[in-house]
Amino acid sequence: MKVYYEIYGCAVMMGEAKRTLRELEEKGYELVNEPEKANASVIFTCTVRSETEQRMLSRIAELRKFGKVVVTGCLASAQPGLIKMNFPDVSIVSNQNMHKLHLALEGKEKYLLKGERPRNWLKDHAYGGILIVPIADGCLGSCTFCITKVARPKLHSQSPEAILEFIKKGIKKGAYEVWLTAPDVAAYGRDIGTDIADLLEKILKFLPEDVRIRVGMMSPDTFEDIADRLMDVMRDYRVYKFFHLPLQSASDKVLRLMGRKYSYEEYKALVEKVRRAFVDPTIATDIMVGFPGESEEDFEMTLKAIRELAFERVHLAAYTPRPLTIAARMKQVREDVKSKRVKEAMKVIEEVGLEVHKRYVGGSFKAFISEYDKKHSTYVARLHNYIPVILREGRLGEEVIVKVKEATFYDLRGDQQIFS
Repeated sequence: MKVYYEIYGCAVMMGEAKRTLRELEEKGYELVNEPEKANASVIFTCTVRSETEQRMLSRIAELRKFGKVVVTGCLASAQPGLIKMNFPDVSIVSNQNMHKLHLALEGKEKYLLKGERPRNWLKDHAYGGILIVPIADGCLGSCTFCITKVARPKLHSQSPEAILEFIKKGIKKGAYEVWLTAPDVAAYGRDIGTDIADLLEKILKFLPEDVRIRVGMMSPDTFEDIADRLMDVMRDYRVYKFFHLPLQSASDKVLRLMGRKYSYEEYKALVEKVRRAFVDPTIATDIMVGFPGESEEDFEMTLKAIRELAFERVHLAAYTPRPLTIAARMKQVREDVKSKRVKEAMKVIEEVGLEVHKRYVGGSFKAFISEYDKKHSTYVARLHNYIPVILREGRLGEEVIVKVKEATFYDLRGDQQIFS
């Protein structure tokens, strides 16, 4: 059977999709690049925002024109009824049943929604290049805005043995960069008596010198519980000094309304602790503006925090109500106000990000080449803190010395010499 696919959403979904597609290939399916050449289409969906949901529904409608469609991912998990109501002919497979997706393709099952993914699901079907490793499903949070919590209702960690085997196989197949990802990486293992620090330590015992690791998003409250131990393990040169810690808002009132489990001062103290432990670590964050109850004063607090903490990277979003969430029932901020705040926040984010990047201009740094951009015929090299440097020449998986010549809000630009 020939299968066409589309992948949407976060790194967790990307990792789950790639692993699932490798499994289909090993079962004899052929992956094709055009839906008209396929016997069936699979769409790995996201539903984090309302406009994302509408895009998913639009794509499902388009793919149905070419024949059989299987919908999986977070939209399938959180709102299967919405899909069934609009497209009664498609098959629906939840995140927890992605390992059974072939049954839907074969017509043996139409709806696979209940059940739990095996804890050893990862152990087979690894691949080379950038190896995305979804180490856990779900989280320990209860954010009032998050529909992902509906799609991934509880923490379900993969076994350390399965993760280690998956990474070892990936390295044998040519993986040179490993991403440890989950809805909350810092929560990993708490349901099975271990944690991310212990897992990372085990990975580093066999990881080759020419492979790098990126630790994914961590909720500030769960990171705080293991910060000292985890940062101690992350001192290893093979681990990027990259910390994705979503703030969301600098107003304690808004944080409480969001169901977040920390205050701004606690968050700030965590960032300061990380910066004391490492030289120029990257602090990436998420900011949400226009959340129900956010006043102009609350918004100004967040702008002040962006300047004060000088984030290298900020993922900005205007709040959109999501079904099945508490925040959707709260009194909403007007759309014109949200739009205005997004524009103001983006201006500050770009100014701060550019200033952070300008500090590197004129300097020479070690960097690891991990990506090739076919569209622009350029390579992406990562500094020790994961900041990207765009190069004209290079070789994937190679460590080099880069001379930074230019800075933009998005990245650095430079030349390289082979490091020896």
